[in-house]
Amino acid sequence: MNYKIIFFILFTPSILFANDYSQMYSLSELQKLKSKYSEVILDNYHKIIKPCIPKENNNWKKTNNIKFLFPLFLEDAPYPNVFLAVVKEKTIILPVLSIKFLSDVSYLIAWFICNGKNLSPVYDYLSVLRYQDFKAHLIPNPLQAFNLSKEIVIQNEEVSNMGSLSLSTAMMFLINHEIGHIYYQHPIYQEVSAYQAQTNESQADLFSLNIMRCIGEFPSGVIPFFVWVSMFSPNRTDFKSDYEWKEYQKQTSTHPLSGNRLANIKEYMNKYAYDFARYQPNKKLFAQTLQTQTTQLDFVIQKLNNPEMQRFIRIKALSIDKSQYLTNKKYSSDSTQPFNGIYIGYSRQINSANERGLIMNLKRKDNIVDGSYSMGTLPFVFQGSIKNKTLTFQWSSQSSNNSGYGELKLKDSIGNLEGYWGYGYSKDNGGIIFLSKQK
Repeated sequence: MNYKIIFFILFTPSILFANDYSQMYSLSELQKLKSKYSEVILDNYHKIIKPCIPKENNNWKKTNNIKFLFPLFLEDAPYPNVFLAVVKEKTIILPVLSIKFLSDVSYLIAWFICNGKNLSPVYDYLSVLRYQDFKAHLIPNPLQAFNLSKEIVIQNEEVSNMGSLSLSTAMMFLINHEIGHIYYQHPIYQEVSAYQAQTNESQADLFSLNIMRCIGEFPSGVIPFFVWVSMFSPNRTDFKSDYEWKEYQKQTSTHPLSGNRLANIKEYMNKYAYDFARYQPNKKLFAQTLQTQTTQLDFVIQKLNNPEMQRFIRIKALSIDKSQYLTNKKYSSDSTQPFNGIYIGYSRQINSANERGLIMNLKRKDNIVDGSYSMGTLPFVFQGSIKNKTLTFQWSSQSSNNSGYGELKLKDSIGNLEGYWGYGYSKDNGGIIFLSKQK
């Protein structure tokens, strides 16, 4: 089946560069995630979503026997976040790579927020993916781009909870949206005007939000999703003239994102904020929080309607040195190599029995090791070198001005590590480290 011709994708592809995102994650990783994602999504669909599909008319019958497909990725996908519906086949296609990318961005944004950081670097990274050309094997995924890993970010319980909720609600919105196209039997966009395409998109958006309202699902991940995914939406500055831009919108824009569409979403969320919040511990507070959060869409609406703002984003993206995001791609992928991979253990303070959980992500190139780690809920980064089976490193905190040194030695043939860390110029006045290598 030629999905390129008959699908409904959630957003219009970028036209500047056709980056190959298929190698952003390893096939083995995607294969492992496929069963996990499909099991959770199908369970949620049958138990939570399907009972809330409106039955006021016979349209609901068109959603009987919907099929879900989970390919690892789509060939020649124009960007890394593609979900689609084949209406005539009653099929929804959810590529594993797209779900994983959405997951990584959700947790990355949560990590930045919970650590009190400005989100500008995240949006810069996404705009660089949008506007710059990458060799396939060098495209960094969201967590790699910031020298992080899922194992590290979820050590912070607040990050884990926020990221998980943002991901689950964004995915629910996306799935409901595609079901909406099948429910209303929307024709493919080559068969309708740009105005009708916009109308159909808003109809699918509101269908999705109506189901979330029926469920009582607080849509905490929907607004951040629209904020960052707008980075991939084509705009006037991508074209040489107004004529070319208008022709693109009329003839080839397959899934328009517009200010009017987002305004409709904002209006619906504000109108039914208390319905969305009815199962929250403080209904009034959560409803007011949602109404405040919807103001974030005003920035996106302004950006979509303002060519000068679009031009600034593009110029800034093209001026960024993309090599800063490629660091992790240069390191060894051989997880059996000493001082390379994920390590989990604990640190015990000097002259104390107190222990704190520790997880390290080591990235080795020759005898140089970069990485990041968390101790308890605190994030750190470090760099060091290996000599005589010993890694000497310097660390610094990402949430304070603390820094120091440390030393790790190979404990056994398995690759487990033990050593010390210290504050200031000391490498051993802080505590003892014990780490087990993860396979």
